[in-house]
Amino acid sequence: MNVRLPAWRVPGWLLVFWWLGRGLFRLAVLAARYWWITAPAGLALWVRVEFGGLVLAGVVAAVAAGCVVWWRWHPLSWLRFGWYPLVARVRALVVYRPRWASVMATCGLATVFGGDRYVPRLLRVRCDRYGDELTVRMLPGQIPDDWGQAAERLAYAFRLPTGQARSTDRPDRVVVRLMRRDPLAGIVAPLPVGDVPELDGLPLGVQEDGQAYRLRLTGSHVLIAGVPAEHRGIVCAAAGAGLRWGECAGLPWEAVDLDRGLLYVAQVAVETHGGIVLRAYPKSRAGVRAVPMPPFLVDELRQRRGAASPDGRALVFADRDGGPQRRSNFRRRIWLPSLVRAGLLGRVTEGAPGRWLAVWPDRDGREQRAEFPTQAAAVAHAAASAVGGLRFHDLRHSYITWLVTDGVPVNVVQRVVGHEKASTTLDRYTHTPEDYADRVRLTFADNSLTFRPSPRPTDPEDTPSPGRERSPQRDDPRRGETGVVEGSAPGGSSRTTQRPRGVQPLRVCLFRGCEGSSYGQVCLSGPVTSSGADSTHCENLLAECDRDHTERSWWCQPAGPRGGLTPGTRRR
Repeated sequence: MNVRLPAWRVPGWLLVFWWLGRGLFRLAVLAARYWWITAPAGLALWVRVEFGGLVLAGVVAAVAAGCVVWWRWHPLSWLRFGWYPLVARVRALVVYRPRWASVMATCGLATVFGGDRYVPRLLRVRCDRYGDELTVRMLPGQIPDDWGQAAERLAYAFRLPTGQARSTDRPDRVVVRLMRRDPLAGIVAPLPVGDVPELDGLPLGVQEDGQAYRLRLTGSHVLIAGVPAEHRGIVCAAAGAGLRWGECAGLPWEAVDLDRGLLYVAQVAVETHGGIVLRAYPKSRAGVRAVPMPPFLVDELRQRRGAASPDGRALVFADRDGGPQRRSNFRRRIWLPSLVRAGLLGRVTEGAPGRWLAVWPDRDGREQRAEFPTQAAAVAHAAASAVGGLRFHDLRHSYITWLVTDGVPVNVVQRVVGHEKASTTLDRYTHTPEDYADRVRLTFADNSLTFRPSPRPTDPEDTPSPGRERSPQRDDPRRGETGVVEGSAPGGSSRTTQRPRGVQPLRVCLFRGCEGSSYGQVCLSGPVTSSGADSTHCENLLAECDRDHTERSWWCQPAGPRGGLTPGTRRR
């Protein structure tokens, strides 16, 4: 039985036309794929045929001159849209594509099935100053970790020092980063920061792959950095000195002592129907005060003043005409756009090249979005359309909360911020911090409610006799606190309590930094403060204050870093 398939005879002219058509199709595909070569070559050929070689040379010279002008006028855009894309296409054509299949086979990333070889496809090559990024479509069954393990072999196969691989948002693709040179081989110069920095990603340094290390900032640092340079001082004054808006707007240079780091509040600006009036007295009698300035506020005011000495009556934060600023104008032009740039009232991000996305909350709390051609237009629209946001006076609330939370006595905070009553400072201006639970636990972290024996070898009466042992005892609530306290109790009766010998109640000095002192007391009749002093310094201050106020009342503080004050009186 004949089982041979029938043979078809094809004419030779038909095979010639088949091969010719297939070749033309491949040429068309290559011309479309490498249009950046074929299009200039075709244009140059047409100019050469139509106008001659001289005109072609003039066109080439004009294009080269335009590229040079573009590079000198805006180097970043020239490198991003002109030079690096051209280098990437040339390297893809000359370096990667000719050896791609063989490198995939030697690195174990290609496979053979059914007699056919399957090779991952190189989709795109991007270049920058330090290396190349290859976007590859992986074979079925491959994961980015396979490419991460083969990244070093890929780098050596293409004669490059090192390589890395990372995944993308698409599960079938991987990006291989091949470094041409090390960006950290030399000293990295400080990165430039404009007057209005990009706070969504503030560049701080350079990573190992040559990309800029960007940090998103939040909180007060973001707010201060998001304010334009010429208005940054008034925000620092509110956040670092707790000044009201009228006190900031009416502050003269003669009230600023940069050498001593003090602000003297005496003149305020008040907005009336007839305009803005400067008054020589603040809101209340307690408002006349001296406020210590933190170092960042001193540096900002020193930079604002410059080398020249301004007129003492001139305003520190004046408008363009030299007068006090109007609050409504500052809020609309400076404050709200600064909140948007800081990410505290919506946000503005760069989407596609030349397009900026603005996001802001409406009255119902929903997010609204819109695209704009420039960042300034996006920020202005978000600031004008957003509802809510931080108030300028909230900086004063934050300042008082920071002081109280950090352990500054309430009477000191009251005097610094200019309140008539301490209840106003505590009830209206202080807010509960987010880490209040950790602060409460930290208060009792050193077992401050227990009594510890403190040996006194210098006192012979406290030395126990042989065969007799004394054990520490807890206080009996019926007997009052441990120790001997003579005077009037809160109920009007006097009491005398005995302390077990050899046991001393643990006391801590109220002066900041004197955690190791054994006994401390604070005079309430005058401002006696010490920041960061040692125990000897505190004892000297206490002794001096004791001599000056021997007939006054004292308060003692029990053990604990932030323990409450125990009322009691003692006459000397």
